[in-house]
Amino acid sequence: MIPCLQAMVLTILFVFVFCIAVLDLTTIAWVRRKAKHQAEQLFANRPSPDTLLQAEKKDLDKLPKPLQGYLQQSNVLEHHAVQTVRMRQKGALRSGPGKSWRPLEAKCFINNQAFAGLVWYADVTQYFLATRSILHTLMDSSANWEERIWGLPIPGSPTQEKYIQQQLLLEYCGFMAWHPGSWLNLGLHWQSLPNGDLH
Repeated sequence: MIPCLQAMVLTILFVFVFCIAVLDLTTIAWVRRKAKHQAEQLFANRPSPDTLLQAEKKDLDKLPKPLQGYLQQSNVLEHHAVQTVRMRQKGALRSGPGKSWRPLEAKCFINNQAFAGLVWYADVTQYFLATRSILHTLMDSSANWEERIWGLPIPGSPTQEKYIQQQLLLEYCGFMAWHPGSWLNLGLHWQSLPNGDLH
């Protein structure tokens, strides 16, 4: 009787772990497919390499002085303006102060053409068979912030459209360090504040 009970418990445990694994892998695949589709939309109208313009001194003259100096030091003049960017990231992420760092692998797609936007996708390994799939999308006037585990939305994710747009715009600006020419984006307008900050 006891061996039968042990076999039943092991079978139930195996089925449970199998279902969790299927949920985890299905969620990862679903969010990745969604990110790929949105990245294709983002890059649908990208210019051909032959039509890319070079950044010139006159492009910098309309910008605030601090930004002009930064771009001159970044050596963007007389080079083709960066229009589209693809990045791979690998590191660690935590969901808040005091939380533990978790392994992360991410991809980022950016279109700088008149601020077409960005698509950022990441897999964060929370625990064994518990992957947090994150998808941030900022295109035209729409913004989307999606985080899931086992196919379920994670409680606490932002839902207000205006807040999401502000956060993803800051995220977009954070990526500019990797391709400084994006500061010349025609869809962005910069203003120098009295304290030297940019608005």
